[in-house]
Amino acid sequence: MVSIEREIEAVCAVAEQLGLRRFSPVVLGGYSNTLIRLAPYPIVARVAKATGVSRDLNDLMAREIAFAEALAQRGAPSVRVSSLLPPGPHSESGFHLSFWDFIEVEIERPGPAQAGAMLRQLHLTLDDVSAVNLRPLSLFYTAAEIAAGPLAERLGAESKKLVRNTFERVQQDLAAISTPCRPLHGDAHHGNLWVTRNGMVWGDLEDACAGPIEWDLACLTASSVVLGTRCAATEALTSYDRPYNSSHLDLLIIARTLQAIAWALVALENIDGNPRLLARLAWIRAHA
Repeated sequence: MVSIEREIEAVCAVAEQLGLRRFSPVVLGGYSNTLIRLAPYPIVARVAKATGVSRDLNDLMAREIAFAEALAQRGAPSVRVSSLLPPGPHSESGFHLSFWDFIEVEIERPGPAQAGAMLRQLHLTLDDVSAVNLRPLSLFYTAAEIAAGPLAERLGAESKKLVRNTFERVQQDLAAISTPCRPLHGDAHHGNLWVTRNGMVWGDLEDACAGPIEWDLACLTASSVVLGTRCAATEALTSYDRPYNSSHLDLLIIARTLQAIAWALVALENIDGNPRLLARLAWIRAHA
């Protein structure tokens, strides 16, 4: 039985245990998580996949749910945990999952200026949220562990050495930064800003963390800077319209690029000749 069928069985089992009846699972897709709607109810189950590498899934999901609930209490433009089922985290047959409210996501993608303005709005909401239960730059430090492990062998000797050495230097530089550690989305790129009929919302809150605001700004702009569309990054930063430290942002763009390289080792079956991975490695060689 293929994985997706087992994931569906696990989701259905948990939903039935919680009292849900007469529903049909509909796979909506997913990348590091599988998204399964329990039609006709406005409920989506998120089943963790690659996101669990080097991380405790129950702890990760519990933090994500708590973060989402804190945002919802403040009316933030973000996804909501399920209002019909206990959100979780739940475990079944080796799978870890959570339940969320279903929203219709449009094909339209937000532009750089829209994304910058929406990140400003999210950060304004987060100004009074405590960072006590959030881990500092968790996605970056998880990526550093991946780069230090056996998966890095996939890069080849020269690139592996480059990535590991750059991770070490960036971690040293981050330790020297004295800046307020505040709640962050943690993975605030354009793909996690969804256009709906009721406006734009931030999704995929699993990487919520504590850190300097420049990390979220790096998540928003690093791909544009590294892959050759810097004008889009400038437009996003202009519309963000809040103070930030440009030298910290430069450092965290390097950190974000390293994280993307490490995550490719987890998420991609074949990295040979992958243009985005090759471009990021070339940029690290030239800039880091």
